[in-house]
Amino acid sequence: TSSGTHSGRALCPSPSTVVISSAACSTRHTRRRIRLSRVILSARDVRNVASNCWYTRWQAPRRGGKEKCVTIAQRYEETIPVPRAIRFPVELIPPEGFDPERCETWPKVEGRLEYVNGRLLYMPPCGDMQQDTVADVVSVLVQWVRAHREFVASTNEAGMILRGAARGADAALFRRSEVGRYEHKFRRVPPVLAVEVAGEDEDEAVLRDKAAWYLGAGVQIVWIVLPEQREVVVITVADEHRCRVGETLTPHPALPGLAPRADDFFVQISVR
Repeated sequence: TSSGTHSGRALCPSPSTVVISSAACSTRHTRRRIRLSRVILSARDVRNVASNCWYTRWQAPRRGGKEKCVTIAQRYEETIPVPRAIRFPVELIPPEGFDPERCETWPKVEGRLEYVNGRLLYMPPCGDMQQDTVADVVSVLVQWVRAHREFVASTNEAGMILRGAARGADAALFRRSEVGRYEHKFRRVPPVLAVEVAGEDEDEAVLRDKAAWYLGAGVQIVWIVLPEQREVVVITVADEHRCRVGETLTPHPALPGLAPRADDFFVQISVR
């Protein structure tokens, strides 16, 4: 889950209200941080959230005071408490001025974002086993790239815009001749290899859906790395196979000599 989960002073909503808890927000124009107590929205207000991308916060008045009404832009910094049983990714309402092709317009949140089929999707930060496995994957790719300078190894949610969607890979290999110079933007060419590592909120089924998207966007090879099972699923348009500890991945003609052992992806999580 994202860090920074807070709740404000408890109020007593009526049965017809929906309670949303938030800790702080910053308006796009003033950039002032506004501390919030509990947010109570009526059913009508909740509809306004979905339709207008804005909401009105009503705060119970203090004794002798007046009811306060604060209009807040959708761009916010902190999440609301939700049950851990929630299924990720969840959809965020894009902030004002959002353009998926311009990195500076993406909301600033603690977690991972993708823009798929017109929806801005949020995932929490990676857990310990997932992040350590990603580090081992990147180590394998970087070592190979040092001997194959015609390729570039990328990580840290390697951003790409393909087929109208903006997505990020745990790791990827691009052809250097195709990526061109650095422009501080998402890459607009498919990598030769995309790697996804399973985690608490991303199981094999979820990552298989993403693998299908990669292949449809021109990616030639997808590795789905499964830390819990200590397995790697290698998927191409033609076929797929599964490698287990003690086995070696079959090299693909597009990536000559890249044939790591499955064990190489699980070095850190296998230390006793």
